Amino acid sequence: MQRLFDPGDVARAGSGGGVSTPQAPSTRHEFTIPLPVRPKELSGIRRIVSAHLRYWRLEGLLDGACLIVTELVANAHQHAPGAGELTLRRVRGELSIIVSDESPDPPVLGQLDDAAESGRGMLLVDQIADRWWVERTAVGKRVHCTLALPSPDRALAPAQQLVACGAYLSSETPAW
Repeated sequence: MQRLFDPGDVARAGSGGGVSTPQAPSTRHEFTIPLPVRPKELSGIRRIVSAHLRYWRLEGLLDGACLIVTELVANAHQHAPGAGELTLRRVRGELSIIVSDESPDPPVLGQLDDAAESGRGMLLVDQIADRWWVERTAVGKRVHCTLALPSPDRALAPAQQLVACGAYLSSETPAW
């Protein structure tokens, strides 16, 4: 598989306790969170993703990013044993959504079948993401999806304060 990025170019955010440091809009932002074992916690993961995108002033990507996260995390819970990890990364004009799990099997683009009760998730991801690919790891895989950032002329003005997920966030530090 051809690599679409240089892993050495990206610093791991694990030491930051899962909280990104506020930076100028043109710099890199990253947030990583371990995936809970229980799938019923998916709504909480979506709230965290929404809060980070709002904090990074990427409200225009909320719907697509939350759908991608929902599908990738649900796939990880359904098909992979053990723990996983979700990373959001804003760098070089795009938002990357990365879900790691312990299954070596890549996600499959299902066939559209009106009678099927499942199997459409990766079809949705394929339509929403600008691109997606799978990277094999020593213990499983990482599924990467990217969304282009809104152009600067459509970007929202910086907010002094915002409310996301019922938590008050100042312009300085996320409140989780």
